[in-house]
Amino acid sequence: MRALVRTFGYYLFEVLLQRCLKSAWRYVYFLTNWPFYGRLNPSDFVSPFASTRNRRNIHFGGHCVVNHNVTLWCRMTMGSNVHFNPGSRVYGTVVIGDNVMIAPNVMIAGGNHGIEACGIPMYYQRGASRGIRIGDDVWIGANAAILDGVTIGTGAVVGAGSVVTKEVPPNAIVAGNPARLLRYRTAGNKARATRRQNAESRSF
Repeated sequence: MRALVRTFGYYLFEVLLQRCLKSAWRYVYFLTNWPFYGRLNPSDFVSPFASTRNRRNIHFGGHCVVNHNVTLWCRMTMGSNVHFNPGSRVYGTVVIGDNVMIAPNVMIAGGNHGIEACGIPMYYQRGASRGIRIGDDVWIGANAAILDGVTIGTGAVVGAGSVVTKEVPPNAIVAGNPARLLRYRTAGNKARATRRQNAESRSF
């Protein structure tokens, strides 16, 4: 009986209290910050230890999580259920789809410094931004770098430590520096479908 009371007390004062405090914090953050963002929903969570600039140009799509030590110095529009893990950084112009996982220490650099004029310090040269587009259901591994002008297709996987310099097709798995195609996620499914079709054709 005592064990039951102890368990109930733990659940009541630890689990429920933590959930209530977390929910209260999210709503307090939403009410105090939503006027400063382009779009912020009550279901979005932005850590107070994240670094953000140009908040009016950041549009969250719902159920997005920005963890501590994340840097968002960008013009960004994202879908729902996008997660930024600690240490990830986003610069420039970026569009992100739904259900995207961004692992720790990922660099998404949607812009470049000007380097054409040798007689002028690069610090003073005009930068350029072609932007980055990331499709739905994408997983970007830890320490990867996504460079300006890249489009990552829906369902793609970027391996840890990769440097992505060109377009990634849908459902592709890429890795390396520069990132190269390893295989497609649907390759096994296509092979099984082909074998099934061959077996069915032989049965007639």
